[in-house]
Amino acid sequence: MNTCYDCGKPLTPEEEKRNGEHVPAQNHSADYEPEYKIQRIKVPSCFDCNNKASKHEDELRNWIGVKNNGDQPNEISAKTARGVIRKNPSLDRLQFNDKGQVEAVKFNPEDIIKTHVKNFKGLFYYKYKKTLNPRGAEKYTIEVHLIENGGEDFMKMATSYLLRNFEWQVSGHAKVFQYILQPYRDKLNESDKPDVKVDDLETEPMYLAIMEYNESHVAVVSAANKEFLQKQKERLGK
Repeated sequence: MNTCYDCGKPLTPEEEKRNGEHVPAQNHSADYEPEYKIQRIKVPSCFDCNNKASKHEDELRNWIGVKNNGDQPNEISAKTARGVIRKNPSLDRLQFNDKGQVEAVKFNPEDIIKTHVKNFKGLFYYKYKKTLNPRGAEKYTIEVHLIENGGEDFMKMATSYLLRNFEWQVSGHAKVFQYILQPYRDKLNESDKPDVKVDDLETEPMYLAIMEYNESHVAVVSAANKEFLQKQKERLGK
């Protein structure tokens, strides 16, 4: 019996069929051609976790739409504007200049971070067929690192490690979503490539993932074993 990718709840075949979770959400490829939508990653999910994820996934998609640099379908930006206005008819998320023109849109960083964590846990389940941090048995501290949040140093280290040693994987199409997820090793042997062998999932000190969305937004997510974090703090005298 499979379990929910997020909370670890065992699922019946009927539950799994009804509530599968896409990684990333299907709205990231909604305006692309059909060939961009094949072989999208889908993981088992319970109803509660599936419903919880859908409530904050639009925030990341809309943020990417606002950041759109012109290489993405124009409809992405158009849907962003409609989505912001539809969900916020008072327009309190829009910032206007003295000429009455919109110059900025406010977004909820917590929802964006939650979506990155959801996608990271989905990728972990897809790769290892096991829930990372099942509810009530959390062994890892999961952190999202974004350049926008001042995570440059960690992102450089993690990105260099992942891109230097491993190849991109794809969900649907590289233009929509590509990623690398691997355990962290201080030293790697050639036998560790292209995929690090894991003997015991729950004793790994740290997992790292880099995720690129719609060729315009990158996030690095780390899941560090709490014992590993404690040793790092002791080593640094903190």
